[in-house]
Amino acid sequence: MKKQILMGAVMLSAVFGVVAQAQAPADPPRATFSEFDANGDGTISQEEFVNVRGPRYQQAYQSGRVVRNIPNHVNTFNEMDANGDGVLSKEEFGGARAGVAQSRREKREERRLQRRGE
Repeated sequence: MKKQILMGAVMLSAVFGVVAQAQAPADPPRATFSEFDANGDGTISQEEFVNVRGPRYQQAYQSGRVVRNIPNHVNTFNEMDANGDGVLSKEEFGGARAGVAQSRREKREERRLQRRGE
C-alpha cells in the first residue's frame, strides 16, 4: 500500500512538473551583436541598442513574464560603453554584459546592507 501511494505521488509530481514547465513563459534568447548592429557598421549606437532592447522588454511584459523594473536603456548603454566614445564595439558588448551584471549585484548588496544598518 505504501509503495502504491509513493508511486502515485511520484507520478503526480512528474505530471505537474511537466505542466508547470510547459506553462512557464520561456526567456527570449539573448540578442547577438549582429542583431543590435542594424546598419552593419561594426558598432552599436545608443539608438540601435534601444531599438532592440525596448521591444524585447515589451514582449516579455505582454507575455506575462515579471518585469520588475522598467529598464533604463541609456544607463545600461553608458555602463557598457567602457571607453565613452558613444558606441559599443564587439569587445565592449561581449565583456560588458558580465561587468554590468556584477556592478548591479554589488549595488543591490550595498543597498541591502544599508537597510540592515551594516
